[in-house]
Amino acid sequence: MPFKTKAEQDAYNQRYYKDQRKNILRRLKERRETDPEKYREQKRESYRRNKTEINARKKIKFDERKREAVEYLGGQCQQCGLEDECVNVYDFHHRDPNDKDYEIAAKRYLSFEEMKKELNKCDLLCAICHRKIHSGCCQRQVV
Repeated sequence: MPFKTKAEQDAYNQRYYKDQRKNILRRLKERRETDPEKYREQKRESYRRNKTEINARKKIKFDERKREAVEYLGGQCQQCGLEDECVNVYDFHHRDPNDKDYEIAAKRYLSFEEMKKELNKCDLLCAICHRKIHSGCCQRQVV
């Protein structure tokens, strides 16, 4: 089926997957159970072919998740008051390191609701203030 644009093809693929989801998942399960080694090799090969696209999608998702977290914590550095559109300037500082279950960046794949539990233990700091606090140059202050 020829498509004029990539967007048309993507839209068709999404509709097809939505319509055929149960059949696709059933066939995948059968293939996985029938020949697990062949299934793993096909998954590896698929990843190798699509690595760039997969990583680009992950980055977009992780950036959206960080933006949500930054907005949830007020959208500005709680030490110096810096407000920036680029969320990459912010770090999540655990108030009590002993109370830390995990690093926020390491669990970006969790749902935002699950992340909120850990975010409630954190302060939002710009990278400079975060480095100063951990190096001992300054004490934590609330703006």
